This record gives sequence, C-alpha cells and structure tokens, in this order.
Amino acid sequence: MHRLVFAAALVCASGACEVLGTGPGRASDNRAPVAVGEIAPLALWWLEADMDIAVSPYFRDPDGDSLTFAATLVSGSGPATRPLPAYGDFVVLRPIAARPTATVVVTASDPGGLTARQRFGVTVKALNSPINPNRPLRTAPITATQIRLGRDSLIDLHQHFTGPRLSFHAWATSGRVNVSVVNDTLRLRGREVGTARVTVTASNQTAGGPVEQRFYVVVAPAHASPNRPPALLEGLNSKLVPPGFRFRQDVSAYFADPDGDVLAFTAASTEPERATVKLVGSAVVVEATAPGSAAILVTATDPGGLPAYGGIKVVIR
Repeated sequence: MHRLVFAAALVCASGACEVLGTGPGRASDNRAPVAVGEIAPLALWWLEADMDIAVSPYFRDPDGDSLTFAATLVSGSGPATRPLPAYGDFVVLRPIAARPTATVVVTASDPGGLTARQRFGVTVKALNSPINPNRPLRTAPITATQIRLGRDSLIDLHQHFTGPRLSFHAWATSGRVNVSVVNDTLRLRGREVGTARVTVTASNQTAGGPVEQRFYVVVAPAHASPNRPPALLEGLNSKLVPPGFRFRQDVSAYFADPDGDVLAFTAASTEPERATVKLVGSAVVVEATAPGSAAILVTATDPGGLPAYGGIKVVIR
C-alpha cells in the first residue's frame, strides 16, 4: 500500500506563480505540475472582442501528464470573482468584463489532482475621444449574391450603412455586372456569365468619409437554380499566443450554407513572417513565429462560387 502525501506549495516571491498540492498523490509516481515563466500583463480596449489566451505554454508537468486548465477573473475594484471559459490550451477573456483592472488566476491540474497556478494583470482602456455621431458607419455586411443573366437585383443600402444625409456610389471590377445607384437603392444587372467584385461607398458632407463595403456578384446562366450565399454565424475570437506556439482551429462550425451546400475553405495570413497558416480539411493550423500581430483570413465558398469571410486576429508576444 502506498503512503499518501500532499505536494508542498511553492509560491514565487513576485506572487506571479504558485505550485499547490490540492489533492493526495503517490509520493513515488506523481509530481505536481509547475509554472514556467510568467504570463505578462495584458492591456486591451474595452470594445474589443473576446480574446483566447494561450496558457498551456506557461506550465509543465514533470511526469509528462496532460494538463487541464481553469481560470477565474478577480475584479480590481473588489473581491468578487467569476469563472472564465476555458478549452484546450486557452482561457477566454472578455475585455468589457475585466474593466478597468482585474487579475486572472489560471490553474493547471494534472490527472492526480495536483495543481500549479499563474496570475497576470489585465488593464482595459476606454477610447480617448468620443465617436463622431455624424460619421458614416457600416452596419450589416453586404453578402455575396447570385444574379441570373439579364436579371436585376436590388439592395437597400440603408440596411448596410448608417449616418445622416448619406450619399452612395458604387462600381464593379468587371463589365459582367452593370451597377447603378438610384437614391438609396443599389441596382445590379447581370450582363455576362462570370464573377465581379462590387464596391459601395457611403459619405456625407458633415463628417467626411467615405466608408465602403465590398462583395462578390456571380452572374449565373438564365436557367440556373437559385443559390444563396453561405454566412458567417459568429466571429472567431482573437488569439494571444507566445512565439513558437501552434494552434488548430476548426472553422466549419462558424459558417453555414442556407441551401445545405458543402463548403470549401481557404485560409491566408496577412503577415506570414509572423504567423504561418495551413489548412487541414476544415481546420486552420496557425504557427506563431515572431512577435507582432497578424490576421488569418478564412474564406468559405459554396459550389456556385459565392463566398463568406471570417478572420482570426493573432497577437504574438
């Protein structure tokens, strides 16, 4: 019969890391995980989207055990705590919940119940200047659309832009589509089978601009079946990772096709010298190679050529 022991606690002098034995283990064959380095303090804007923070690189298990992670948010204004979502190598932080300051406590647990902890501070900054209420803004994105040859499609631009006294302009990259704006309505006419990209701008004379939206139009033969574009169901969280870290993100769950079509995916990095990307089925595999930031652009395309877009912002430090 093995003698039961409790792992001793190790607390760094800076208060950034701890190793805590929270459960019994075998003295002969289970050692507690340990904290590796420190997770640096984080500064965010309060309007930013949720951020997935890679925490697995900051822990190590001397026995090679797989670790699971949990996290709590400790408010800077009081003792209140709340659990944060965690999955795989990441914990999920919502900036608006952490404002103006907070501490995140991350716990790594091995299968025997032994744990290690890391703490890092979060500062959430407000905008320095108010948004001009007269400035034109994009609202709902204009999605890709199919038009049959010789047919028209009408788009109400006030469904996609907002602002006082807006004026609109539009043009296409190809004569396959005839483009015109009448008052606040965009009229598209299919003139030749193929694909064109359309740009629409909105501006006014009181707040400058313009702001723009771009989308693709596929002109199909006159007898073609109707085709609706795929859609991005929800945004993909940004990622905060250290250099050398690799992660995998299945993007298929973030897109849907209303016609039930099978979607094809592509992915590209805006900064391949900082983050490389490859596609494995419907999963993007991203490797962070150098400090900085990059956007991973994901495109889902249906068999009729209509695309939908998503992106993953990757911050590497």
